[in-house]
Amino acid sequence: MKGKAALLTILLLFTALALFSANRFKNTDVIAAGKQASIKIYGAVSKEINLTPELISKLPQSVKRVKFLNDSEEYMASFEATGTPLQKALEEASVKKAFDDGFDRELDMYFLVKRRNGKTVIFSYGEIFANNDYNNIMIASSFKFLYPHKHTDFKPFNFDIEKIYTSEEINKIDRNACLACHNGNVTRKTAFPEGICIIAGKRLIEDVIEIKACQCFTSPAHPAEKADRDTMWAEKFDIINEEAKSEEVKVESFSQLSIDTAEVVTVGMGKGFHGKHFYEGYRLDELLKKYSSQKNIDPDNFYVLATALDGYRCLFSGNELFAKEANITLVFAQDLKTPEKGEGRYKVFIKNDFYIDRCVRTLKELSLNIVK
Repeated sequence: MKGKAALLTILLLFTALALFSANRFKNTDVIAAGKQASIKIYGAVSKEINLTPELISKLPQSVKRVKFLNDSEEYMASFEATGTPLQKALEEASVKKAFDDGFDRELDMYFLVKRRNGKTVIFSYGEIFANNDYNNIMIASSFKFLYPHKHTDFKPFNFDIEKIYTSEEINKIDRNACLACHNGNVTRKTAFPEGICIIAGKRLIEDVIEIKACQCFTSPAHPAEKADRDTMWAEKFDIINEEAKSEEVKVESFSQLSIDTAEVVTVGMGKGFHGKHFYEGYRLDELLKKYSSQKNIDPDNFYVLATALDGYRCLFSGNELFAKEANITLVFAQDLKTPEKGEGRYKVFIKNDFYIDRCVRTLKELSLNIVK
């Protein structure tokens, strides 16, 4: 009996060990499979593509140093991220409007970026394709850890700190003995970004799984008027808030707004050089907050459609509008003079663009929108 009992005990131990190992490797496989990195690009495009790290590596490459903050804005680690400009990835899919919406350019389109956790972020077409630096917004699929190397009490790494890791390889790294920062005497385990990421300026958007190219379904409240672009004029404009309530903007609304200026060499996508100009105007973000129906605007899922008297229109994302440094201006003077006919009383101008094409002259309407 004792022999049988001992044998039974050994069998039970082996079974438990086997189940533990199977579950351990099964869970690891699930994590690796769940994080199988790829991004579906679809919507208003000529061809849907599945953007994998392999495809990203074949596109023009870009490298950025990035300080990784989590969703709570806590510092986690620093990396060199390697990838491709988002513009280049979108060019592979070829952005194209799916239907005739009365405007023959893509400047009123946006991209809805979806993360694995369900959160979404909007980028405007111009934010990607007209930006001063198209490397500013990139898709990163591999990372190299920038380690703090001057600590005498530094613990050993359990991974190769000189290696550039792909998003799939990151899932297999043992990070238990790794330090990401040294804030006083506080240390923590290394945090790597999850999945394929979008890096936009100082923002790192983790674990992106979809990018949908979207046409703007917001129809201007004021139908486009036939007008000579050299002589057209609009003395005032309306703001339509998120609940579709339209209100004419009063001059009194400008009294408490900050004044912003910019001196710019203007170049258009079509006709090239448009001159060197000095703009004066009001901060558009401050004006929008006055007319928004939202107490707290979520810039990740917010956009504004600016429409001119003749129907020309451009879309701006919430993160462009509410950047920490003033970015978009409601211009009231050009070269120290009030605007002439053809320019309109007010126009919208954005500083961060290389091209002048998102300058909306003879402003007639600003429509505030939330994507749910």
